[in-house]
Amino acid sequence: MADTSDILSSKDIFVATRKRKPGRVYKGSYENTISKIAEMERIQSTQESGDDSDDAFASVMGPEHPGRVRLYEQGVNKTVLKKKKGDFGSSVNATDERMQ
Repeated sequence: MADTSDILSSKDIFVATRKRKPGRVYKGSYENTISKIAEMERIQSTQESGDDSDDAFASVMGPEHPGRVRLYEQGVNKTVLKKKKGDFGSSVNATDERMQ
């Protein structure tokens, strides 16, 4: 996984959010998820050795649905993310001003 100072890729988030805890009983099968993670790892390793710029996550999971954003909670879309990004920026500026 990437260093915390780096921006996490969709693949890193997908892998981190699908880890299973040992000793816990799960209803569903995990083989499909394991195969997707293995395919992402394979694509990423070939990209590092070559110059292919495709995202490993998008290659395995397929294209995004219009207006939707994967790996976020239900009801999050691109418009909501843009608004949140703007809100975050203004709150950071306000915090910086208070500290001075």
